[in-house]
Amino acid sequence: MTIRKKVGNDGDMVILYAQDPANPDQFVPVKATPNGDGTYSLDTQLKGSKAEEYESVTVDNTVGGVGLTALTYGTNTKAMITVEGATFRFRIDGGAPTSTVGHQAQVGDVIQLTSNEDIANFKAIRDTATDATIHVTYSS
Repeated sequence: MTIRKKVGNDGDMVILYAQDPANPDQFVPVKATPNGDGTYSLDTQLKGSKAEEYESVTVDNTVGGVGLTALTYGTNTKAMITVEGATFRFRIDGGAPTSTVGHQAQVGDVIQLTSNEDIANFKAIRDTATDATIHVTYSS
């Protein structure tokens, strides 16, 4: 799993740095375009894959966390998740996140999952009073 963070700005493009899945010690620049509402559209595709499915999920305060849709991701082994609207916490180890336990995702982050097991185990819960929205593209 890799989280990309906004680290700079190059005119109208935002530069994000992503961990290279083939070389975990290296980070590569990825460009994104600001949408004007605090979110970004990635100008990239998951490396070595073709996008096959998409879903949008509301991350609310459901006890145990909100998961991704099995009928949507199926057997896909990669997921690119973008964060909009609010921060939240997530886990991919099969445990349940809470408002104080789990990795915190910020608005503008991109989370990459690289196995079907991690996709199936992904659970998220908001950590403020505001719901977040995640946009997920799946590929194999």
